[in-house]
Amino acid sequence: MIFADCRTEWVILIVKGCMKNSIHVCLHPYYPPRGQLRPSIKRELQADIAQNPTQKYKTPVIVMEGLNFGQFAFGKLPWWYAEHDLTPEVSHLDAYHTIADYTSAFMVSARNALMTNVTAAHAFLDQGYSNTQFLLQPLSQVKALDQNIELVSHWTTTAQQLIVNLLNSTSVEFVNHETGSENAGKEKQPNPSSLTDDLQIVSSTSIMFDKRRKDSSVYPQSPVQLKATMTSQEVVRKMIGTNQFGNPASCQDINQDAFTLAFSKSSRTAQSRYQAKGRPIKFLKDVNVSSKNHWNRAYLHLTYNTTGLFVGATRFHTTETNPDSSISGQDDCTLLSPYRVMEWIYIDALKNSKPQRNKSL
Repeated sequence: MIFADCRTEWVILIVKGCMKNSIHVCLHPYYPPRGQLRPSIKRELQADIAQNPTQKYKTPVIVMEGLNFGQFAFGKLPWWYAEHDLTPEVSHLDAYHTIADYTSAFMVSARNALMTNVTAAHAFLDQGYSNTQFLLQPLSQVKALDQNIELVSHWTTTAQQLIVNLLNSTSVEFVNHETGSENAGKEKQPNPSSLTDDLQIVSSTSIMFDKRRKDSSVYPQSPVQLKATMTSQEVVRKMIGTNQFGNPASCQDINQDAFTLAFSKSSRTAQSRYQAKGRPIKFLKDVNVSSKNHWNRAYLHLTYNTTGLFVGATRFHTTETNPDSSISGQDDCTLLSPYRVMEWIYIDALKNSKPQRNKSL
């Protein structure tokens, strides 16, 4: 067996090992939103299972809910880990029993000895595997809004719809494409087109991450911003020639909607935890910039402190008659990713409570 203290906070995750018939025990949050040990690992295992159904017994991926790092580690935790650990929801004794039960089931399955109950071990691992699938499903769904093989930011598409706010959009097609991450200011400009029967409104998105996330699981693994270049309502009004529009959404409105979406997609357990113990997100009024140069340097302001997360968006709005035709008719926003909101709900909002102090064994 391989034991590795590879993550912090909240649960223990039995993940794909690097050797055949191995168990790789890593420490991971209840929502594993740190590093590469995430729904991506689960998808990799699912691909293996599609070819060999017994693979889930050889390299299982199982999340054990409610445990934290300290309940797995031996002895006193270094201050760095204790500082970022979350308060567990089970006692040390119950945690050790849970760890032992899954480890024992894996060992029975791997040995496959005649005098052991392999069927019962498989059933126990199956239940853990099913519970993990149920847990990771909403996380994968929300992550895929902006991180997908199609390179489309579905959340930016929603944002564009909220800005245009066309009451009858049956004759309008909203299209998005993602540009390379960290390429602020290099987004393609929106280019409404009516070459087909439907009006096509095009937006683009640059997804940006905290560069430190590769070095430590402490930093957010979700995008720190979606820099969205979109078309203003005024341009669409002129092209459609109708008054069937509502008020355009602000960037602040859209970011608030990102929270609403992420919270609604979170598990009931995560919702209850957040409502009982989580620090809130507060959305500030948009900061408007007036030049392309300022927009190129703009970013989503995320301020963290003991009272919560403060989100301030930058907005770049230009008229259709802007002297610089390359940026005319835009309504651009630095947006909060719904996946970042979910990471906050499941993990970061629960920090800054009393650190978990672990007793030496």
